[in-house]
Amino acid sequence: MKKAKKVLAMVMVLVLASMALAGCTASEIELIDSFIATSQIKSYESASTLEVSFSGESSQEEIQEAFDQVAKYLDGLKLVMNEKVWSDAEGTKAKGAVDCKLELADIKADFSVWTNVDISGEKPSMNFIFSVPQILIDALAGDEYAGKYIVMNYDTILEEAGMFMDYNNVSGLGKEILEMVFDYIKSSAADLDLGMEVAVKKGTGTTSRGESATKYEVKLDDASYKKLLEAIINDVILQDKTLDLVKDYMKTSMNLVDYEMLYQNLDEEFDQEAFVNELMADLDEEFAEVSKNFPEYRKIVSKVFEALKDVKMLGEKGITTTYYVNKDGYIVEQKHAIDIEIDLAELEKAVINMENMDLEAEELKASISLVEEDLNLEEKVEDVEEVDGKVKLGINFESSVYNIDQEIDIEIPEITDENSVDLFAELTNYFGANFGGVPSDVVPPMEPPVKDGINVMLNGSYIEFPDVFPQNIEGRVLVPIRAISEEMGAEVGYEHETRTVTILDGDNEIVLKIGEATAYINGEATELDVPANVIDGRTMVPIRFVAESMDSVVDWDGETKTVIIFKF
Repeated sequence: MKKAKKVLAMVMVLVLASMALAGCTASEIELIDSFIATSQIKSYESASTLEVSFSGESSQEEIQEAFDQVAKYLDGLKLVMNEKVWSDAEGTKAKGAVDCKLELADIKADFSVWTNVDISGEKPSMNFIFSVPQILIDALAGDEYAGKYIVMNYDTILEEAGMFMDYNNVSGLGKEILEMVFDYIKSSAADLDLGMEVAVKKGTGTTSRGESATKYEVKLDDASYKKLLEAIINDVILQDKTLDLVKDYMKTSMNLVDYEMLYQNLDEEFDQEAFVNELMADLDEEFAEVSKNFPEYRKIVSKVFEALKDVKMLGEKGITTTYYVNKDGYIVEQKHAIDIEIDLAELEKAVINMENMDLEAEELKASISLVEEDLNLEEKVEDVEEVDGKVKLGINFESSVYNIDQEIDIEIPEITDENSVDLFAELTNYFGANFGGVPSDVVPPMEPPVKDGINVMLNGSYIEFPDVFPQNIEGRVLVPIRAISEEMGAEVGYEHETRTVTILDGDNEIVLKIGEATAYINGEATELDVPANVIDGRTMVPIRFVAESMDSVVDWDGETKTVIIFKF
């Protein structure tokens, strides 16, 4: 089961698209259909402008100084973007280019970003290229980067991951996943009864480019905004339908993995069907626990919003959004105006009220009590001075889309060693071989193996074993428990009478008994291929089991006889 959790974590992380609006009226469903259609456009050009205003007033000097510092950079910020995007019909190739003009305080900077993705061949490729404004080069980088592109090159990482991933199946599975998400959004919106109309069809309008389109308007004041937000959290996110989407997403995504290749170094037969069934059973069990707590979560959310009822979040103008949908059902223009206004004293009062709530959850209250004792929160709260101040933030965003599904020419800069800087290589040189969790077999080791025989590498560095070295017992590598656990930041305990080893790593507790093939992870029994043993006076444990139990990724390099561990 632990192995299943590991691969589940490695496959993908689901990011649920937040719903900009929801409801059950015809106009709202029509607008959601337009969002879905627009998200599937293969190529387009767009022009967007973002403008921000900010001000803050407080009678407290420190708070006012903070407001003034924020206003210095945020008030008057303007960003103009012109974007080109293209992808092929199969969804295996994509290019993008964005030209930006930024006005920030006294800074005026022009810069560009390019993306180039190609997973159609045997060697997948993904690159991001940035032209850095000279003003930032002068401030942060120095003359050595002047006139050069900054490149984020994922090719090597994708090539390594490609050993275990079936990129040829990405397009089909991507469409399947999108259909899941779209069905989820539409059904959730249809089921949501807000008792108010969020999106209103306003007839026919004309876009800034002179195109006739159907006009929709979304208007929210402070009360309706909170009502909508609470409904999305309680009636959409905290529902079994959301868990079902996550499970379906995970199961579909697992079809991208070549499990036999991933586990080729285990020297054992791999039953993919049994593996997936084990993983899904594990997931069902964990999600059932989450689902059981949904009613309590929804009560807490409702009480939080009750406490926030009198806290003003939006100014008089509230949120006004206008969408223009063309005859093909695409959103070709949108305009957003957001007026945020917050009274810090009101907000602080609401937070205090929330802290004093009876949340009707004994377990939660007990946990909070323990935290308060540990941190001595009561004394700290008394010492905090009441805050005073009001914040006003205005956000205006406009965007228009054109040349939809037309031939679009996107020129990607030609990158050479002379005209560019590889960001990953620079950061690796600065921070070491395992910067950013990049696997050590992607970045070559910075030092030679410690000795002949079996070696262990943790996050790019070899571990030294002072007396008893790693041993191969019946095809499994055993290592001295204290040495490996302490290197991984865990605590180790040993009870002589019962010959029991206990490893504590954060929230994980691993228990093994010398000579016994059953170990326990947080109380759950797990069978070992080879039990813990005592060799030359040292307690030896199977390294793969221990490392994976501590939420690490483990691999085996047969050529150098090296166990490679990544602990994030």
